[in-house]
Amino acid sequence: MLGARLRGSDSRWRRPAVPLSRASTGSALDWPVLAQDGGTQAGRGRDVGGGAARDTAGAGLGRSARRGPAWQPPGAGRPGVRQAGPEESRVDDVVKKILSLEMAGQREKVKIKMEQLAEKVRRAPNDNGSSEVQVAYLTAKIRSYQEHLQKHPKDARNRRMMLMAIDQRKKILKYLRRTRYDVFENTCKQLDIEYTFPPPYCRKVTKLWLVKKAFCLQVFKEVQKLKAPERLKKRREWQEQARAAWAAREQAQQREGTPV
Repeated sequence: MLGARLRGSDSRWRRPAVPLSRASTGSALDWPVLAQDGGTQAGRGRDVGGGAARDTAGAGLGRSARRGPAWQPPGAGRPGVRQAGPEESRVDDVVKKILSLEMAGQREKVKIKMEQLAEKVRRAPNDNGSSEVQVAYLTAKIRSYQEHLQKHPKDARNRRMMLMAIDQRKKILKYLRRTRYDVFENTCKQLDIEYTFPPPYCRKVTKLWLVKKAFCLQVFKEVQKLKAPERLKKRREWQEQARAAWAAREQAQQREGTPV
């Protein structure tokens, strides 16, 4: 109740009345209206329900009627086509530049590259999980990491992510080469990948490893020198045993060949 009283007393909450001077003289709402008691009311909208809104609508109709039937908005001859002015065309160029790939973020660029490479090896339009498509996605990521590392060579995190992607791609390519060699060849050709066989044994060479290897070789040579007389003695014994066996065999053959 108190809020209603305050609203009624405050002038800001009152409904503004539309003056009759603003309404068009040709509108039907401007003519005198007969009241119930037989008197006339000069277009007082509050006495008739919704009169204020009707007055406003009548004023809008009057303004549009003064324009005449020959007036048409720009581009009305072709539906759905709007004629652009010089300023709008200039703004459109700016908007096109903003929405172009040059102004896109790195993630959006990588997604576009991934889709472009996947389209070359995709089996079907909805193929997003085959081995070929996975190789295409990883190739796009690896190339984006390489471009980033050329500008920021000390970025260890991206270098690690690139190496992980390379290892994952190696595993998938190895699987494709073992199971479907034709698909493997086509994937490498379409994505411009040069597949190299990994070495059978690969170990990172360090200074400590080189010193340890040289020490082990030296120890091995000294041990061989110490074992040389014993090995020579065993070799001579084997030779004597072989000669004795050969002589015994010859004697047995001669005994069997002599007449009785």
